[in-house]
Amino acid sequence: MKAFKKLAAIVLAGVMALAVLTGCSDSDKTTFHKQLTDALSDAKVTAEYNTADVAKAEKVAQLWDSYAAEIKSIEKKQAEHKYDTTADYQKARDAALAKVYAAATMVGGEHYGFVPVQEKDADTIASIVRVLKEKGATKYGYSNSRTKAAFESENVPGTFDEGEFIVLVYEK
Repeated sequence: MKAFKKLAAIVLAGVMALAVLTGCSDSDKTTFHKQLTDALSDAKVTAEYNTADVAKAEKVAQLWDSYAAEIKSIEKKQAEHKYDTTADYQKARDAALAKVYAAATMVGGEHYGFVPVQEKDADTIASIVRVLKEKGATKYGYSNSRTKAAFESENVPGTFDEGEFIVLVYEK
């Protein structure tokens, strides 16, 4: 009986610890979203938060790192002259990006970009506000998932800026 009580106490302590940790996570997301909404209002950005764009942003974030790896592989094959024609090479690149668009069901008027995640939420929020304002966004959503690669270099194909980024999907 004593062993059972000890085991029950340990299990309950574990459950309570998990409850505390998961509670913080939801609270942090809510706080970030409220701060972002307030910052958008202060900047007179009228873009509407759209849960459909959030779902798209999540899909892009989840796929982007594999896309970046695939593009690096395509560039390596191109450097080794493994494509018969430039058209074959370009077709491989287009197909890789098409997977991301198809998975996120991006349609005309929808765009996505990457916002560097800073140590302080205020910097990340300021970046999102700036992008939405500059782009004249009417709707937006952002990912809670993070990606480690973004912004493929135009000068050196197959190289990506590295860091921690959230995906921002917006409509004009």
